[in-house]
Amino acid sequence: MADYTMNLDKLQLGRIEQIVLDSDEKEALKLIKEIHKKLKSGQVGCDPQGQRMRDRLDDVVHKFKK
Repeated sequence: MADYTMNLDKLQLGRIEQIVLDSDEKEALKLIKEIHKKLKSGQVGCDPQGQRMRDRLDDVVHKFKK
């Protein structure tokens, strides 16, 4: 399985730290949805490992929607 790297600016890093400190599930789900959207929009060509990662994020999003 390939490793993935994301670049975060200071605002994004601060947002993640705040989610962790507050244990904010709603904000965490919102962040996951944003990451998921970026992954889908960045898909080019055949990327089975990236697809598996997107599928896992889909599963998390659907779990919390229930």
